[in-house]
Amino acid sequence: MGVARDPSASALHGLLVRGEEMADAVSVRLASAFSKMDRDARVAGVGLALAACVVVVQAVGAPTWTMKLGVYMLLALAIVAPTAGMTGAAALVPLRPPALFGAIGVLPTLTYAILAGCLMRLLVSRSTLRVRLLGLSVVLYFLASVYSYLRVGGVDGSRATSATSQMAQTAAGLILFICAMYLSTRMSRGVLYAAMAIVTVVVACLGLVTWLPELLESVGRSPLFRTTDYTGRAFGPFFHSNYFGMYAALALLIILAWPGGPRSRAWTAVRVVAAAAAAVAVVFSMGRGAMLAAEVGLVLLAFQRGRKAGLVATLAAVLFLIFIYPAFIDWRLSITFGSDLARAHEALDESTGWRLDVIWAGLKMFRSDPFFGVGLGQFHYVSPEYLGPTVGITYSHNWYVNVLAEQGLIGIGAFVLMLAGVGWAVARPGAAAATGALAVFAVFLAGCVTTELVSALQASGQFWIVLGLALGSASGAGEPLAVAASRHVRAEGRSVDELRAHRLRFGRSPSGTSR
Repeated sequence: MGVARDPSASALHGLLVRGEEMADAVSVRLASAFSKMDRDARVAGVGLALAACVVVVQAVGAPTWTMKLGVYMLLALAIVAPTAGMTGAAALVPLRPPALFGAIGVLPTLTYAILAGCLMRLLVSRSTLRVRLLGLSVVLYFLASVYSYLRVGGVDGSRATSATSQMAQTAAGLILFICAMYLSTRMSRGVLYAAMAIVTVVVACLGLVTWLPELLESVGRSPLFRTTDYTGRAFGPFFHSNYFGMYAALALLIILAWPGGPRSRAWTAVRVVAAAAAAVAVVFSMGRGAMLAAEVGLVLLAFQRGRKAGLVATLAAVLFLIFIYPAFIDWRLSITFGSDLARAHEALDESTGWRLDVIWAGLKMFRSDPFFGVGLGQFHYVSPEYLGPTVGITYSHNWYVNVLAEQGLIGIGAFVLMLAGVGWAVARPGAAAATGALAVFAVFLAGCVTTELVSALQASGQFWIVLGLALGSASGAGEPLAVAASRHVRAEGRSVDELRAHRLRFGRSPSGTSR
């Protein structure tokens, strides 16, 4: 006699079977794709996956120990495999970092782990690091910042925290730049660019959440956001909309300008979506500085594509400033002030006047100690002494003035020397691998006029990474020994790739000398 089966149980059984079949098919495809990836891509993929786990754990509000475990695993991976740490940093840097490691923070600590991994790699390979003038200029500015930080050692409380945080953020950006140059020929560009493109879309979506008050009220308490205060401007995971917009402007030019990434329809689609998301983020941040910085980069990028394209872009930029930009400003003001645009423009003019007052205060601070400045991270605390009681801001909102006031002639001289070195490297004839870097570097320079971009690693971290990768590839800094020995190898009729393979297998060059 047959046994009657429950229809619901049969349906559930069929659903489970189909689910297992789909899971098997997905696992087979992933395994196949993973097997086709080269070693560098696999290592970078591990770093990206671990960074994604940290973000997910933070987003769902999991116990603190799980987040710490993920962060510690990523730090250990960055030391063992710095390319994986670099890919993880590229994915994590624009998002709100976990609240660990005090004033220093997770992201600077991750960069220190990447630096440790690069140094270990140098020691193990017994390579001779070729020091270039660009690297020396970066180190010089780093030392100037360290000296300025040590000069404020007598302060305590919030002033000490500000100095430590700014030192950590500034140093982390410079370390990312140097390490990216060193790792440039070892990095898997496809995984790195894909990570940046995907995280750009994620950050843009988070920005739209903060622009819509209904969504912000419902999900704004997530650990991915720094605040739930609605300002009428998108700020995403950042602490201020100006820095959210500046990150989006840099991301837009990185996506459009960089000559990298896999050549496929899927990558093209991801690139188009990411560029559109970054452009939308710039608009909804309503940042005047971000919008103008993006415009500067786009015009310069057009000139790099050709003279006619540059002239057309210049004309479009002028028309934008004449017709669209004023309407954009009115739209931004209407969100905050409603229909009373006259009062709104008075408030905007007052804000602009405050910024000029703060710049003037920074110049007075420079005159008080022209050689060494008032100390790293102290602008906000010293500027009220030079401002009137009606001025509503105390931060510089201008990195050039900030360096001049806080670090004096020594700091501004080292910073300008570093900028000159980078500018020469990206603009010199023959720097084919760095052609996209010039437009992105222009956005960075313009962004420093309206923000303190260098000390905001969350906004500038990806810029330092891709700039280092481009310049390292253009100059050969990533493989100092292989490049130095290339003439000898060609004389023997063998390629640089053969030399590299021989070194990896036996630890010695084909000529028999130790590495």
